[in-house]
Amino acid sequence: MLSEYVIVPERALVASPASLSDVGVAALPCAGVSAWHALFVRAPLEPDDRVLIQGTGGVALFALQFAHAAGVRCIVLSSSDDKLERARKLGASDLINYRDTPDWHLAVQEITHGEGATHILEVGGQDTYERSLQCLAPNGTIAQIGVLTGFDLRPNLLPLSRLNANIVGIQTGSRQYFEDMNRFIEEHRITPLFIPVFQIDGAIWRYRWADPNPRGKVPLA
Repeated sequence: MLSEYVIVPERALVASPASLSDVGVAALPCAGVSAWHALFVRAPLEPDDRVLIQGTGGVALFALQFAHAAGVRCIVLSSSDDKLERARKLGASDLINYRDTPDWHLAVQEITHGEGATHILEVGGQDTYERSLQCLAPNGTIAQIGVLTGFDLRPNLLPLSRLNANIVGIQTGSRQYFEDMNRFIEEHRITPLFIPVFQIDGAIWRYRWADPNPRGKVPLA
C-alpha cells in the first residue's frame, strides 16, 4: 500500500504464515492467491496432471512452487535460459525457451506424448492464446490471468467443445482461499521469491526500474 501504517477492518486481515518474513508475506495477497485460485479452487490439481506455466513472473513462480509441492508435472515457458534454469531449481520438470521454439505448443504436445497440458496458466493474451488452446488436454482448463501481449483476442474456440475443456477467469481470490493457501505454504515450507527490496521513498524509482519503457503509459511524476 506504500504506507507504513494503515487502518482496516479486522475482517480484511488474515494470519500470515509464521515461517515467512514481512517481505515474503507482502508477495502473497495478489500473486500468491491468484496462483492458488487457478490451481486449487477452479480446477483442483490431480496427481497425474500436467501444468503449463507461461513465464517466470510473480504468479507464475508461485504456481510453479505450489504445483511442484503438490507433486504434479510442471512445464515452464520463458524467453530466458537463465530464468528457465531458476525454474528448474524450483521444480520445473520441462523447460521451453519460446524464442528458440516459437511453436511451443508442439513442444508441449511432444513432451506430454500427445496428451497436452491439463492446466494452463494463461498470462500472455493475444500472442499466446491460440497456442494454449492447441496444447490443452481433454477436460483441461485454461486459467485466464493476464494479457501481457494485448487484449485483441480472437482465438478459435472450437477446440474447447472438442476437448470438453474450460476457460476460467482468475482475479486474486477470497479470504478463504488466502487462508487455505497460507496453511499449504506452512505445511510445505514454501518461500516466495522476490527481487531487490526498495524503501518507500524509492517507490517511484522502483516502478521505473520495473518498467523503464512505459509504452504509452502516463509517466510517473
